[in-house]
Amino acid sequence: MQLALAPRRFHGVDTEDVGYLFDNQEGLLPHEAAAKLKERGGGRGEYDGADFSLGRPLDRNESDEPILHLVVTVKAHLTISALLAIRHRLRPESAICFLQNGMGIIDQVNQFVFPDPETRPIYIQGIVSHGVNTPPGADPFFAVHAGRGTIALTVLPRTDRPETDIAAAVPHSTSARYLMRTLTRTPVLAAIGVPHVEFLQQKLEKLAQNAVINPLTVLLDTRNGALNYNFALTKVTRLLLAEVSLILRSLPELQGLPNLATRFSPERLETLVVAIATKTGRNISSMLADVRGGRPTEVKYINGYIVKRGEELGASCLCNYLVMQTVIGKAKMVGDERRDALLTETPADLPGKG
Repeated sequence: MQLALAPRRFHGVDTEDVGYLFDNQEGLLPHEAAAKLKERGGGRGEYDGADFSLGRPLDRNESDEPILHLVVTVKAHLTISALLAIRHRLRPESAICFLQNGMGIIDQVNQFVFPDPETRPIYIQGIVSHGVNTPPGADPFFAVHAGRGTIALTVLPRTDRPETDIAAAVPHSTSARYLMRTLTRTPVLAAIGVPHVEFLQQKLEKLAQNAVINPLTVLLDTRNGALNYNFALTKVTRLLLAEVSLILRSLPELQGLPNLATRFSPERLETLVVAIATKTGRNISSMLADVRGGRPTEVKYINGYIVKRGEELGASCLCNYLVMQTVIGKAKMVGDERRDALLTETPADLPGKG
């Protein structure tokens, strides 16, 4: 049996000739290079202008080619809208890798984007400890690798609550295996695959860290390191972690795991928070960057997740609910101020001015 040669692809555009080479001498950005390839006719596959899966016409620049490997790095609250825009291109054999802060978003993806388990893609979830940011006003394709870290990856089961369903079997998927292998073989990412049960515990540890550092830096408008060596803030940290620890140690999916009480004890979680605040002391949290930019935050998927799981267990997480609502209120206040400033700003070249 002889396998057909795979077409060469440049910036998501397949070429007719496997020997074709796209020389990007102009230094075009990926989306610009893809558009230029299509204009030159280097890309194959014409669109008939109709998307029968959605019942709406396709734009000439919108592809209906299936996506087999997708990495999602948008903010948690933008995930649903981002996936809905390309849902018609995702198949059951597709693999989606979620690299985001917070928890609970995949449950919403199942509810609003892929409600049918039979047609649902395979999910991969990751925990990123790298420090990466895009400076204000910079190009969206430009990022600063502010701190080296690691990425933990796991394949999730095809269930309604895949994040926490550690007892379910993981389906075999060629596309998921390819994506996992590609990420773990990229040296700069320092990525590694871990079993689902261990991954969930690491994810909850990261959630506990974010539930303290992110909202407090927003409310105090300060860098991460300012939370250390301040006894008043240490008291606030311990109040938040007392609730987080109680909820995490009470989660039904973790019952029966060894060393559970010690791993998620308030004392150990405080040690993790202090360590990450020290390591990233000169940085600002991603949540503070969002608030300063007048953008919504992920607090509903961090502190809000603790509050939600607490309600399921019959426990009220008042401290986490307080900081969550305060962060939401501050983000709205900053956003309103920025919009008011734009509306009341007077251009310098208006007649009669200057």
